[in-house]
Amino acid sequence: MILVQFTTPIRIDGTEYEVCGVSTISNPKSNSLVFIQKKYQALLANLKDVTGCSVIAESGMEISEKLYKLNNFILTDNPRLKFAIIYSQLAESDEKYNKSRGYSNINGSIIGENVSVGENTLIEPFCFIDHDVTIGANTIIRTGTKIRRNTIIGSNCFIKENAVVGTPGFSFERDENDNFVKVPQLGGVRIQDNVELGALTTVDSGAIEPTEIHSQVKMMDHAHIAHNVIIGEKTVVGAGTTIAGSTKIGKNVWISPNSTITHQISIGDGVVIGLSSRVHKSVPKGTTMINEAADTIERTIEFTKYKKVY
Repeated sequence: MILVQFTTPIRIDGTEYEVCGVSTISNPKSNSLVFIQKKYQALLANLKDVTGCSVIAESGMEISEKLYKLNNFILTDNPRLKFAIIYSQLAESDEKYNKSRGYSNINGSIIGENVSVGENTLIEPFCFIDHDVTIGANTIIRTGTKIRRNTIIGSNCFIKENAVVGTPGFSFERDENDNFVKVPQLGGVRIQDNVELGALTTVDSGAIEPTEIHSQVKMMDHAHIAHNVIIGEKTVVGAGTTIAGSTKIGKNVWISPNSTITHQISIGDGVVIGLSSRVHKSVPKGTTMINEAADTIERTIEFTKYKKVY
């Protein structure tokens, strides 16, 4: 399934292309818009089994004749920027369509179109449930919660007060004039069964594919989960914790309160992260990480001359 879908043709450098959605180079789908940078050259092999893609590729990449026959390639010096600009145009068209859709007031909450709610699920007053949301059975959504489009929440979940699920993630590119171009975040959120989200917790939408929270994950209050994060089952996320974009957290991980985990890394199964830790590199399974003591910069520099710091 292409998780972000459109019906509007796209025009790139004067040529019109028919695409039915957007997908990633890691998981490309036929007839979709894709981008790839030169440093991920090896992932071109993923295109051999799809056809009709409009592939925005970095200039200078080695592209086989076979791939050229299967898909359309648009070469540019900054494929991510080009992708962001085109994706933004598609997202604008999608937004115009959604402005034409209506909302209903049901038991004091605002509910959009194409919303499915399972049996015995409680949505308290003053919640907002956007269009195209699915919520399973026996789930509790506490007052003040906001759930945006393209979100799926499983059964037996507990979403505490003022949580925000599916809000756009934070991702930008700079254009030739050094101005910001936002990369749309329409991939949505997938939350499996028996998950608990703390009060004032935020789970951002993925950019193309969804942010994923697997079964029996438990989050304390004020956690922030950025776009395209994947959290494995039975992991605990402490209060005030931030997990930056595209990071993968394994199963049975314990993340203590006020921890910060950087983007695009992996945390292995069974890892324990101590109170207020700052994790900047991938962590192998079964490791315990601690780094909670503030110190002067002079002492820290002296310490790191002799010790490996994660």
